[in-house]
Amino acid sequence: MMAVSSSRGESATFWVFPLVGLASALAGCSAGPAVDLDAAGPYAAQFKQEYDLAQSDYVRQMLADGKVDTAELHDAQQHMVSCMADAGYTMEFKADAYGQEHESILMSHGSTPFSEEEETMAWDASGVCRNQWMGLADTLYYQVQTNPNNEDWDTLVAACLVRYGLAPDGFTGKDYEEFRTSVFEGSANDPNQDGPAPPLPGGKSYSDPAVARCEVVPLQ
Repeated sequence: MMAVSSSRGESATFWVFPLVGLASALAGCSAGPAVDLDAAGPYAAQFKQEYDLAQSDYVRQMLADGKVDTAELHDAQQHMVSCMADAGYTMEFKADAYGQEHESILMSHGSTPFSEEEETMAWDASGVCRNQWMGLADTLYYQVQTNPNNEDWDTLVAACLVRYGLAPDGFTGKDYEEFRTSVFEGSANDPNQDGPAPPLPGGKSYSDPAVARCEVVPLQ
C-alpha cells in the first residue's frame, strides 16, 4: 500500500496498493554477483526473476542470497525515505492491521491537493526511488512470511474461510477464485453498483473483517 506527502505541506493521505504487479515496471538490469538461491527454497524462481529485473546493485545484493531479512527491509525503507526527501517529498512506512508495512506519501500543498501533473511527478519520483532501493524486495519479504511454502494462494484463502466458518466444508480454491471473479466482474459491468458484495457461498457476508484477514494472512 502506498500513500504520498510533500515536504511543502500536509493534507489528506491517499492510499493505494501498487506493490503486486510492479515487476513489469522494473525492466532492465546490469551484470551483478552470482545468485545463491539455496535459501530461497520454493521462492527460488521469484528471487531469480526479481534479481534479473533489478535496476541497482543495492537491490541485487539484497536479493542475491535468496532471502530478505527484516534488517534489510528496514534499511531499504530508510533509503527510500531519504531518496524521496531529496526529491522534495516526505515518505513514511506504516504497518497495517496485519503487520505489513506500506509506503505513505502525502500529495498536497498544505490544504491544496496536488494537480494531476504534480501527482504524476510524485509517482515518478517514487518509482525512481523504488527501483534504486527496493525493487520488489518488500513484496517477496511478505510473500515468504505469509506463504512460506509458496502454496496455491486461492487454496490457502479458501481453507482459511472454511476454518473460520465463513465458507462451507468443501469450499475450494477454485470456488474462491470463481466467487472473486464474479464479484469483480459484476462491479466492472455495472459501474453504478454501490451496494454490498454478494454473500459468500453458505451465506456469510463478504464484508466480514475475518474474510479480509483470510485474504491477507490465510495461514493465521
